[in-house]
Amino acid sequence: EYMGEGSIDFSMHPRLLFVLVCGLASHVVADVYLHNPRGSNNRNCRNDNGERRRNGNRLFDSQNNDKGGYSCPRAYPFPAGDTSNAKVNEFGRIVSSPNNNHIETDEFFYYAGTEVHIEWTAQHACGNNGNVDCRIIIQYMCDTNITSTNANLRSLITNKYIRDGIPINNNDGTDTNDEATTTIPENVDDATCNHVNPANCKLDGRYGYHESHEWYAWCKNRERNYGLFTADQLPVTPNGGKTRAVNTRQNPNGNRRGLECPEERDYYPYWTPTMFKDVAVGVPKRHLERCKSWVKQSQNVVDKCYCDMTGVTNPTTPYPVAHDECVVKQGNWRCDGKWGLPEPECFELPYSRDNHLGNSIGGYPLYYNWTLPSPPSGSDSMRCFLRVRYNTTTGDFPETTNFLSNCEPNDLNCTNSPIADRENREYLSYKQMFGETDERYKLSFAVNTNQHSRTFQDRTYIFQIKNVPKDIQELCPKKIHNLNVRGKRGNIVQTYPAVEYDFVPQDLNVEVGECVHFQWIGSDYNPNRNPNDAEGGPYNPNNQDEAKADRSNLVQIKKASLAFPESSLEVDQSFFVDEKGNTDKAAVKKFAFLNQDIANCDTLAQLTERNPDDRQARERDPRNCGKLNSVKTPYFKGGVVKVRKEGSFFFMSTRNNNFSNRQQKLKIDVGQCTYKCGGAKKLSGGQIAGITIGVLAAASLASFFVFKLGQRKKWFNGSLTAAFNNKNKASKPAV
Repeated sequence: EYMGEGSIDFSMHPRLLFVLVCGLASHVVADVYLHNPRGSNNRNCRNDNGERRRNGNRLFDSQNNDKGGYSCPRAYPFPAGDTSNAKVNEFGRIVSSPNNNHIETDEFFYYAGTEVHIEWTAQHACGNNGNVDCRIIIQYMCDTNITSTNANLRSLITNKYIRDGIPINNNDGTDTNDEATTTIPENVDDATCNHVNPANCKLDGRYGYHESHEWYAWCKNRERNYGLFTADQLPVTPNGGKTRAVNTRQNPNGNRRGLECPEERDYYPYWTPTMFKDVAVGVPKRHLERCKSWVKQSQNVVDKCYCDMTGVTNPTTPYPVAHDECVVKQGNWRCDGKWGLPEPECFELPYSRDNHLGNSIGGYPLYYNWTLPSPPSGSDSMRCFLRVRYNTTTGDFPETTNFLSNCEPNDLNCTNSPIADRENREYLSYKQMFGETDERYKLSFAVNTNQHSRTFQDRTYIFQIKNVPKDIQELCPKKIHNLNVRGKRGNIVQTYPAVEYDFVPQDLNVEVGECVHFQWIGSDYNPNRNPNDAEGGPYNPNNQDEAKADRSNLVQIKKASLAFPESSLEVDQSFFVDEKGNTDKAAVKKFAFLNQDIANCDTLAQLTERNPDDRQARERDPRNCGKLNSVKTPYFKGGVVKVRKEGSFFFMSTRNNNFSNRQQKLKIDVGQCTYKCGGAKKLSGGQIAGITIGVLAAASLASFFVFKLGQRKKWFNGSLTAAFNNKNKASKPAV
């Protein structure tokens, strides 16, 4: 809680303090993965058939396993045989190529005010599971400015060039040109950022770019919070080095991942202004009341204080993070940066078990329904990405643990810390457990103090949020539902810890008069998968014997159990109908055939003549439209469809449904109109079905006091969290 204008007191909860890092992610399968929208896990456009991401430090510190994440949401930049290099702009979009033969994949977008069904998996349990404590925090960053008049602060916490990074050719190499998996240089004018002249890393669209260079420099020059519990990972006093906000219990060596600030990543709510806006905080039921006090310190609703050193000649680093020291160093103590957004929601996390990257109770994914914000006044769209942080914590130290329980690394005589790291203080990680005094009876405990309270994260690729156009507003005065696809190419073992294809949500509950926005995106950069591991092409432009692309279509079937149905026009009642109630055959064809140009399609006889005795080659052939291979990019824009008929409707993807390898099915339940019906009959209140919003969460609260230079100073408490909507409960996720 705020204790005054310049000082903040965090009621001490260091037990929930999140700590991340140390580069152990590739050795530990623990983790959080976003499935919708698609989480990158730092993967991007790896261009060979490697299962693992190329560079775990590309944009952020995930702490996740290298095998996780979805590949970049785009097609290869050129068709087979074209060895050109494309020119890309500062937003990572292709603007030209020598032969004007390039293939650009549009950025995925949602309409403002609609709900996005966020789904994720987290390994280390959550909810009312007594084995751990947990939080999930859902946040987002966009390319929009804060409203503050403080130009210096705007430069620190906004980035108008956020992007994923894009390959400029089809090559199979590993450099920035070929895969866009290289970490952006720390120096803006680094010579490797030579796609623009003069070299400027901010404008070189080959590099992924989330946090700004100014943000990271501020973090690197800012003093770390000495009031936090760091166990035996960091020096106790400033004299011992590792004094900056890049040094945390989870990242004691200050390693750089993209331009992320490690201290901000590890704690919530953070005490200085940050680049992220809050969506929701998910906690176990026992923490719901406390969560309500945490979110009151969200930057959505309050200014954050910091020491502005821009007016100081030759300022000494590290910059102070306390009011009194800021005054001593002649800095300007400012409180600013409030986003002016609603307070993030606290929600109860459902139970999930340990060591399990899967669904929650009832067989449904962990999820949260996020109502999208609108672009700022005067703008029709904004470019954003979503971040989910998951903190899991043991009960080995009480919530009042603070800096007084810290030990110097390698100090075997210090007993302040309730836990001892097996690397820094191995002797203390062995303990007597059954009364013997002989040293040989001691048992060893696998304790890494940079992980006993650990934060994982995943981030989506860039997407746009657009205002709803006037024609769609007129078509859809009621709710617009989003219908997407999750998953990637491969069987269940090959895709893990990602998932196979599925519609999101699998069960969609709507009512007459509402609308559904049908669209989905995948990648053409998956590892090679051929039947029965995955279906169809088009083939890899670098190797015609490989298929790597994601494609999905939508065909209505009579009942959910069918795998080899009759024509969708034989279904008793079509979901796609016009204003007169007649089947909209154009819409049926569009969703089944994905707008492929029939001039680019061959018959099976023609495919067989070209590829005799090789069914897999026929199924990879780019002119096999039955496998959807003529679709040039993995982004299908089905558009907004008005729901006009009641009933239950079943669908499948003919390409990916491969019983008994995998199923890709969808059910849409359409109920009677209940509001804005234009004279239609309304249901009574008791007949209106509830809507479920579920979610998994993880995060942690960190409270702290700073003890420095012999003086105890009050600080703001940080912790990480997520969101579970507890208002609408139902038996299954009904969006």
